[in-house]
Amino acid sequence: MNSMNFLKQIVVISLAMISTLTGAIDVDGRPVRDCNTPGCEFAFHACEFHPSGPMKGSADRYPNDYAKTIYCDAPWRVSSLDDAIPIYIQIEGTDVDGLDEMQCIGVYDVTGGAVPPDPVEDFWGDYQYTPDHPSQVYKVECGGCELHSAEEGMYWRVVNTFLNDGSDHGSQPDGTPLSARNMGYSESDLGTCITLTIRIIYEESLNWTDIHDQDLKIYLGTAPLPDLPNWYLGDSHTHTWSTYYLMEIGASGLVMFDAMKLAGLHWELVSDHGYNLTETKWQTILTECAAGTVPDGFIALAGEECDDGYHLDNAHHFLGFGLTNWIETYGINPPYLDSISQICAQGGFTFGAHTTDLDWSWSDQEIRDALTFTCFRGMQDYNSRLTHSSEDVLHPWGNTPNTGTWDQTHTDWDSYLLTGLNRWDRFLSERINDARYTVFFLGGSDAHGSMNYHVDWDVLKRDSVTAAYSNALGKVRTAVYCPAGLTQTHLLDQISSGRMVVTDGPMLVQGLSTSGPASSYETCDIHIGDTVSITVDLSDATYYLEWISSSDYGPVRWIRVFRGDAATDQAPVIVYEFAPPNGMHDIENTIPVSIFLDADYADGDSNPDLYLRAVAYTYNPYNGPDAPGEPSVPGFDPMSYQYHFRAFTNPIWIDVQPALTPTGTPTSAATPTPLPPLPASSPSGILMVILIFTGLTGLTCRKLR
Repeated sequence: MNSMNFLKQIVVISLAMISTLTGAIDVDGRPVRDCNTPGCEFAFHACEFHPSGPMKGSADRYPNDYAKTIYCDAPWRVSSLDDAIPIYIQIEGTDVDGLDEMQCIGVYDVTGGAVPPDPVEDFWGDYQYTPDHPSQVYKVECGGCELHSAEEGMYWRVVNTFLNDGSDHGSQPDGTPLSARNMGYSESDLGTCITLTIRIIYEESLNWTDIHDQDLKIYLGTAPLPDLPNWYLGDSHTHTWSTYYLMEIGASGLVMFDAMKLAGLHWELVSDHGYNLTETKWQTILTECAAGTVPDGFIALAGEECDDGYHLDNAHHFLGFGLTNWIETYGINPPYLDSISQICAQGGFTFGAHTTDLDWSWSDQEIRDALTFTCFRGMQDYNSRLTHSSEDVLHPWGNTPNTGTWDQTHTDWDSYLLTGLNRWDRFLSERINDARYTVFFLGGSDAHGSMNYHVDWDVLKRDSVTAAYSNALGKVRTAVYCPAGLTQTHLLDQISSGRMVVTDGPMLVQGLSTSGPASSYETCDIHIGDTVSITVDLSDATYYLEWISSSDYGPVRWIRVFRGDAATDQAPVIVYEFAPPNGMHDIENTIPVSIFLDADYADGDSNPDLYLRAVAYTYNPYNGPDAPGEPSVPGFDPMSYQYHFRAFTNPIWIDVQPALTPTGTPTSAATPTPLPPLPASSPSGILMVILIFTGLTGLTCRKLR
């Protein structure tokens, strides 16, 4: 029996013992409540660190008291009206400042402008319960159950069914799934948000009672998230409750997996902070990922956000994939290259995390040093999507959440992303003539729970949390090409090999076909992440593009193809661009590869001479968007040219060889020199595969494995 399950049983047993005293009187002369009331049982999870925050002060409602944090969460998006929506409630730090009594939990649908009812107060002015109300979709009267433990920990609960006490306005019987359709929504409501208020009434130290009211918005998707056959969407940077300390928190991994599936994603890397981890927490991650993995449906990857120890600034963070064990850094503070070496030794691989963020930046030389390790595959520099924010972390859409909007719109939200893209091109250009020329790009949300929106908990800078942001789990996604099916082994192999597209909206893929136009991405000879050798006069090869979007993100308005080489540095050349006539889904398969080539590239060696990468925009990049897109903003209209979504492919590399001799025999320089194999300890070694196409000479293909 692991410690978490043991502690859960302790709490449940103690509540059951109290419930047997129904009719008894406690030391204050109050009746002891029946704590077996349905919905009153909270689960318990053990953690080692205490969150900390401000004293209550004069505010009546507050998100974070001393050593105690209360927050609620739910998926920011659902793809089906019929899926049960999990509403997640988490209360931390009760070991230091316990909740003497849990009085009431209620959920109210305020989409139409309803206001939750005023709670009932007792003679002393303490809140007791909330009356039933027409907007109520869930309520449980916990009746004063104690939520306190002598052990470090947190209490949590998931609400995903209707529950009413049978009084007036009870809209659904107990047990009906809490889905959008069961709340009264239909296909005509797709493309809009459900707005919910979650209310918790509780009594804490000194016998005062308080209310935690928090608003959440759930977007009803009009269509599945844009993807293509054999491509699987995921989030490469996430934090569960194993990230839990003074400044940061997370949520149940299992609930996060459910939220990802509801939104339409297929995989998630759990990357909790290395300086937070213990052996117990690592085992919790492994257990949750095993339980959250659904064969052929969803893959939960156990990983780590590795580091060189705990620093308030100038720390190096990097994502560990395929680890067999966690890498300890707290109190050790190893050089980051030492930890990367440990990842290689385990047979895993890693990407630098948010390397352009000024608080956690990597210098160019530090990236170069990391790239000397074959298991360092690139940078995860699309890290979160902070388009809107509010200083009210419980009511980020204001006092009228159904019609209100975020306080601030950040038109420069993508500055770190653009810096990261420039750095990526710089390294692609700098390394193109090296034996190890591959550098890949990765995207993730950096969500700490954050299934609905993200909250910065930074008690060192202010006396409260700093802000709420519109970023959430899965809003920044990495699509991975897995033609052999969605398995953990195949997924990890394809991520390591760069078969990826990074997107926050539409989907775009590029490929090459050596024998005329391809009919699909699968029929291309060369895919994203591949390297191909072709002769400069090869006329049969065509370049393939396929894109798809949805009415949630708007049509693809513009596509650009960038060509980089050893001289382009951070400014690759736009060699092809166009406005797709059909921005929702189409292909372009007749672009001759020759337009990307130059005779000067035909140097006769076996190293790549250029790379191609493509970008799809849901706006015209020459004009720019009026505002960044955010579905939780009322009046969201992705068709209005106002919204800002993009997809970035990883590269295809091309080695250009001299023209064929008149006899059709390749010149001696046309046979590429094999690249040196990578060490066997790394799963990302380069395997030379020579492909000879019937009726075509002068072409070879190297596929990275």
